[in-house]
Amino acid sequence: MRKRINKLFNRWHRSNSPGCVVGIVRNGSFEHRRGYGLADLKRKIPNTSKTIFYIGSLAKQFTAMCFALLRERGEISVDDNIRKYLPKFQNYLKLLQSVYYIYLINAPYPRHSQIK
Repeated sequence: MRKRINKLFNRWHRSNSPGCVVGIVRNGSFEHRRGYGLADLKRKIPNTSKTIFYIGSLAKQFTAMCFALLRERGEISVDDNIRKYLPKFQNYLKLLQSVYYIYLINAPYPRHSQIK
């Protein structure tokens, strides 16, 4: 498995290329973890298995799109309780019980600067 993963990611494992970190977990243990390419091109800092990426809120857009696709296919409903999909999710706020709330905060509304 490691040879196949390395073959796939070696094109980014260069001294002048941005890269990534790959981690594969099976049964609670890492089977593979490795950094490829650079974490910082300017300072030539390589990615390692411990590199932390500060992606901020980038994942929200992907979550919203995944939700929209699943909703379109009829595989998920905005009325479902979030615990249907995340059974161990804690009830910190009543609003978070609904998948609909999560969809709303990530909905693709235009930004105020785009509205004329």
